[in-house]
Amino acid sequence: MTFSTPRLWLRKLAGLGVTLFVVTYFLVGNRLLRNRHIRYELTIAIQTPEGVRRGSSIIQATIERSVPFWGDNGIHHTVTGNAPMVELPDGRLVFALLGGSGNVSLPELAAQDTNVIPFISDWKRRKSTNQIWSRLKAKRPHINVDAATMRRRETPSAGSRYPTIVVLDPANAKPIRRIELANCEEMLGPGFSVTGLELRFVDTPPDTAFDPPWLRTVSQALDDLRSSDLPRLDVDLANLVARRAG
Repeated sequence: MTFSTPRLWLRKLAGLGVTLFVVTYFLVGNRLLRNRHIRYELTIAIQTPEGVRRGSSIIQATIERSVPFWGDNGIHHTVTGNAPMVELPDGRLVFALLGGSGNVSLPELAAQDTNVIPFISDWKRRKSTNQIWSRLKAKRPHINVDAATMRRRETPSAGSRYPTIVVLDPANAKPIRRIELANCEEMLGPGFSVTGLELRFVDTPPDTAFDPPWLRTVSQALDDLRSSDLPRLDVDLANLVARRAG
């Protein structure tokens, strides 16, 4: 008994020490780590037989950091906002889908491809995203990415590193279809094309209370797509309306 009691206390102290270390690790670590976000107004422009039409939406892209644990690197990407939408003259709807991490990297990608800030053009030796975001928010460049630039990032297997462009026809209840930038007229018809994207950096937060009138139509179109024999698209409502609680 005289030897087991000290050992028992040592085990209890060791367990208490481990517990205190874990609690301190998470509390202090999460306290020191900072989340980063950038807000930008994303505009999609569509050429129609009646002229160019544009649709815009404010999007917040966030890099959330937490203490790494059990294989999780502690870095997560979130997006808040709504997919920019253009209503064509015949009533069809064209969207630039939200893409989570794609919207996080979009400001950096667009700045690089248009060389609006020279140091971003050196992609392999670029600075961290945090530094690039700080520069973009300070300079507030108006970035115009034309369709040719977007097509250079488009591959047949993986699609584009820019937002996926889709169209649906509410009048005919047709499912959502992806628009290949190189063949816009094949999907949209003569005289229609995606002319590009525009980014403008803002301080205004996204309108998370936004309840678009097309939401029910989109929900039905997604259901139709899942039950059809058309090529599957990895599309969910979160690609069109992304809200964050609080």
